[in-house]
Amino acid sequence: MKDQIRRGIVDLGLSDAARASGVAVFPFASGLFELFRVDLPSTSRAPARSLIVKCVSSLDMAEAEWDGLVRLREAGAVVPELIGFVKTDSGGRSGALLFLSMVSGGRGSVRLESLIQIYSTRGESYGYSRDNYIGSLHQRNRRYATFEEFWAQDRIFPQLNMAISAGLLTQKDLENARRVLDIASGWELSQPGPRLIHGDLWNGNLLIDSDMNPVLIDPSVSYSHPEQDLAMLELFGSPLSSSDLDLLARETGLPAGRIERRDFFQLYPLLVHVNLFGASYVSQARRAIGRYL
Repeated sequence: MKDQIRRGIVDLGLSDAARASGVAVFPFASGLFELFRVDLPSTSRAPARSLIVKCVSSLDMAEAEWDGLVRLREAGAVVPELIGFVKTDSGGRSGALLFLSMVSGGRGSVRLESLIQIYSTRGESYGYSRDNYIGSLHQRNRRYATFEEFWAQDRIFPQLNMAISAGLLTQKDLENARRVLDIASGWELSQPGPRLIHGDLWNGNLLIDSDMNPVLIDPSVSYSHPEQDLAMLELFGSPLSSSDLDLLARETGLPAGRIERRDFFQLYPLLVHVNLFGASYVSQARRAIGRYL
């Protein structure tokens, strides 16, 4: 993989072949996808800098992530500098490398202006202009007039059906989820209108830079409901406080009752985790469904 990263450095014009052969490449993190840190030495044209390289499963996955980062940046989000991406092929297995700038951390109160800007960005319909991915799973993004249709047809049911096919959930779980969706249809969730969201906003995808701006990475963007992001942050540990989340909700015009709806919005990432990581998340998904029955 390190040789492919060095070839990518040359392909993206970050170094010539002779210098790239000596560029330091270090494993940075592993999970669903491997991450590497690349330390580029200074040249006459640029100072030394560090990059993060993410190894993904396909060129389409790299293009989807790049598209999401661009859309968030256009809406006012702080994202890493987008360096480029390249296709890879090793042992007959294709993939891609995504090159981004490294984010330096900070300490203090987080500045929320950029997040307020994102969640105030309106769309014409729910969904998105292209399908993308959440983790390694395909995420469908068709266009819908109401949030309820979008949430059921392109978020909850695909994940439920996948889990049922794998023997992790049952038809009874599907019936209970349908009942919850019927109950939620009376909550007027389409009232705020379609808003741009990150879509996979757990604490690992929200970094804090040296200026105390939240920096968004690894998006699964759509025009949805901002409470999807806020609920996911609270599910897996948030660098933002409860008062920060309440402020985001107020400043973007969300209706009262966010806490009461939290389990409803957490159901989607829990179902995703059932499909990615197995039975250990089944009880949490069932509790989120049972909260409203």
